[in-house]
Amino acid sequence: MRVAICEDNVGDAAELARLLEIEGHAGACCVYQSAEPLLDAYAMGTRYDLVFMDIEMPGINGYEAAQLIFDNYLSEFPVIIFLTVTDAYVHKAYHLGNDYLAKPVEIGSLSEALGRAAEKIAQRKIEVETSDGVVCLDLREVLFFEAHYGEVRVVAHERVFLTRAPLAELAEKVRGRPFAVTHRSYIVNLAHVKERCATSVRLAGGHEVPLSRGFRHGFREALKRFVKYATV
Repeated sequence: MRVAICEDNVGDAAELARLLEIEGHAGACCVYQSAEPLLDAYAMGTRYDLVFMDIEMPGINGYEAAQLIFDNYLSEFPVIIFLTVTDAYVHKAYHLGNDYLAKPVEIGSLSEALGRAAEKIAQRKIEVETSDGVVCLDLREVLFFEAHYGEVRVVAHERVFLTRAPLAELAEKVRGRPFAVTHRSYIVNLAHVKERCATSVRLAGGHEVPLSRGFRHGFREALKRFVKYATV
């Protein structure tokens, strides 16, 4: 996992990094002493699977930082584990993030939190057999699937893959994830939808896919649910 620690207390950050090394993440995490450089890193293209986010920090606090990452990088939103010294923050921590840890962090609770995070991260990935071999796709990067002359085009941010796996098989693999059918030949990632028109859906990157009458209602309802429950 690509891991970041955002913690203004140098001692707490060092201790958490030490515990992560014990848990097998030696050299795999970056430490930020405030939210601003973490946000700058995201703006420059750096991405993380997991972020340990201190709640109380000078400047932009942990909640605000999580909201900004969510607002600007929804399709690449990391698992966030908030770090807190008081139970008063627990409810809000669960609302904004995926988990929380009380400070000082103990190795047992960290190990359990890492296990939960790993499960969530694994759910974001699927394996697809292509002409180049088996590719492990991060579903957050997939814009849409398109059935195309006996193959399926997997259109991601920076690359297009071709697979002979049937579209129905891919639909089953992404069941329960934020994907919806717009047409018998298309499945789109709801996180990348920019606009829903009468007969088409516009996606990030300037892509536009058809929205057929038979799938219009189901797609509209799926998009409404996604927008409702994805809002931080």
